[in-house]
Amino acid sequence: VLIFAITVYLVVYYGLQGGLIGFIFNQSIALFFTTYVVIKSRWFKLSAYIQGIDKESLYQLASYAVISFVPILIVPLTSMILRKYIVSALSWQDAGYWQGIMKLSDGYLIVMELVVNVYFLPKISATRMLSEFRTEVTNSCLFIIPLAVAGLVSIFFLKKEIVSLLYNEQFFPMLVLFKYQLIGDMARIGAWVLTSIMAAKAMVRIL
Repeated sequence: VLIFAITVYLVVYYGLQGGLIGFIFNQSIALFFTTYVVIKSRWFKLSAYIQGIDKESLYQLASYAVISFVPILIVPLTSMILRKYIVSALSWQDAGYWQGIMKLSDGYLIVMELVVNVYFLPKISATRMLSEFRTEVTNSCLFIIPLAVAGLVSIFFLKKEIVSLLYNEQFFPMLVLFKYQLIGDMARIGAWVLTSIMAAKAMVRIL
């Protein structure tokens, strides 16, 4: 609550610069608080981290982590390339419309990402038998996919109200982009399900 109040104060009195400072401040406080809690925890022992590297364990962890690191590297690079192309082919204003709808997409996809990571991934990881694995994948997809479709359809029909609420009427030209963005978001959610299966079962070869 205190951090939120400080952020609001910075935004009100210092505008965008204050908001950026507040964002950095929030992350810094979270880092220091998390570090303090970890150090004070009974399970934390610094000696456990200075005993050398277990190459076999590192290899096993890498098979899980590689799927997570690839999007971290590829997505920002792809966004920069697309933004540059839109600016050169169209205009900075059109690039702003594209950036605006991408930010909206990132916002509501956070919810679906949480559903996939919190609900789907643990269930798949816990399966041992092939029959259990198939059952969990089927049941989870029957829950996640209809939920995603319902959410995206609702966003499509409320797109004008959403843009008015979060932006203003000057951004109405971006409304024509919603149908394409939502189709892409549906594909993105399906890809999350697939990569979650691969991550849960470490279906990746590290060369």
